Amino acid sequence: MFDKFQNLDSTRGLWAAIAMAFAARIGVFIGALIWPILNEHGLPVSPLQTQVYFDFQFYLNSLARYQGSWTELVQQFVQFYKSPEAYSFGFISGDFDTPFIPLISGPVFPLLMDSFNYGP
Repeated sequence: MFDKFQNLDSTRGLWAAIAMAFAARIGVFIGALIWPILNEHGLPVSPLQTQVYFDFQFYLNSLARYQGSWTELVQQFVQFYKSPEAYSFGFISGDFDTPFIPLISGPVFPLLMDSFNYGP
């Protein structure tokens, strides 16, 4: 006769691993709420605080460009792929007379920031 719970017994280890991984994530989240983790600059990192880093402004600028005209945005992407050397930075190429054309990030992270109203 077929045992209905035989399949459950064979995957017990998998379910235990999933439960432990979930509990560990919840534990780290709660621990970070109680004892904020310090980043490399000595600033606390907590799930309750908006994180502002060096690249955060880059993503905010990218978000502002995504919220602008879509035709202009598509033209900027096309221009970048036609001549990426125009987007070179002076600190990389050593040519500080080259006009600075700002890069734009991919759309996922800025749109997530907008969706969850994440920011300063």
